[in-house]
Amino acid sequence: IRAFPRTTKSLSRIVYQKTNGNPYFVKAFLKSLVDRHILNYSLRERRWVWDLRRISSEDITTNVLYFLSQRMSALTESAQTALKVLSCFGIKVRKSIVSHLIATSRYPDFQAGLDDANEERLLEKSSLEYRFAHDRVREASHNIIPVDIRAQ
Repeated sequence: IRAFPRTTKSLSRIVYQKTNGNPYFVKAFLKSLVDRHILNYSLRERRWVWDLRRISSEDITTNVLYFLSQRMSALTESAQTALKVLSCFGIKVRKSIVSHLIATSRYPDFQAGLDDANEERLLEKSSLEYRFAHDRVREASHNIIPVDIRAQ
């Protein structure tokens, strides 16, 4: 926001309380506030302005899931597919399972999707497993699966 700390202290306190200081959630929360004009830049005042009461009453879960769903809709189809499939296995998936998924003809671009999701920092890759960057990323990935398919 590029302002003096004394002018942003109350905003910072609320954002920290709502996000527990998680940088991913801070970014998502601030973006959703800007998108909905609760936090915006005033050309007349030449500074950022915000409504502390509205920000205090915001539900962080709704904002983060909104941000994630927007972000996921911009991903490649292969990345979306990889995230949806992995979300069915939980927060982390062993590489042995991923190897089986890559080997099937049902998911021809699965590896490319994993690479895209990893590049976007939605997944973290280790020598043993793929792990969602956060449980909310897994939740948002699972939520983009159509309900009728999710039940299968």
